[in-house]
Order: sequence, then C-alpha cells, then structure tokens
Amino acid sequence: MLRQAGTEPLPLYRAACAAGYPRTPHHAPVGLAECGDRTADAPTLWSLTGHALPQVRASAVVGLRLMDAVRPGRLAPLLDDSSPRVVREARKALSPWA
Repeated sequence: MLRQAGTEPLPLYRAACAAGYPRTPHHAPVGLAECGDRTADAPTLWSLTGHALPQVRASAVVGLRLMDAVRPGRLAPLLDDSSPRVVREARKALSPWA
C-alpha cells in the first residue's frame, strides 16, 4: 500500500525497527523482512528477538523465517519464551530442522 502511494517502505520499516522499546510497532519486523535484505536487515531482526514486547519478538521470528535467516542454535532458546505466541512462531521457524 505504501508503494501505491509512492512511498518506499524499506526506510520506514528500518526506522520503525530501530525505534526501540516501546515505540517499535509489532508489525514492523515482518514488514522489514518482506522488503528488506537478508544481509543488511537480519541482524536487526535478530536483535528484536530480545525485545521487551512479545508481539515484537514473535514478529521478529516470523521475519527471520520469511528471510530464510533462521539459525536453529540461535533460535532454539525462544522455545522457552514466556509468550505462547513467540514459542509458536519459534516452533514453526524451527520445524524444518525437527
């Protein structure tokens, strides 16, 4: 929708993901994954897996899966996350290695 309005979404998603707690919108990591670059943006998504808000953590896991940037050893600790949403997304992301 942003592109239809003539706006490039990538800088907006990068800025939103870098905004920090509590300003990072929960949808921003998925948006970044959809239009970003694995090499440039996966480190940002990895950092968001430790965000204070579970919605952002779960979205970061989804983003890593969409970017094909999942690293099982690094993602496995999220299977013990306090949020069922994060655990569900981590299981989905790790299913190819199960």
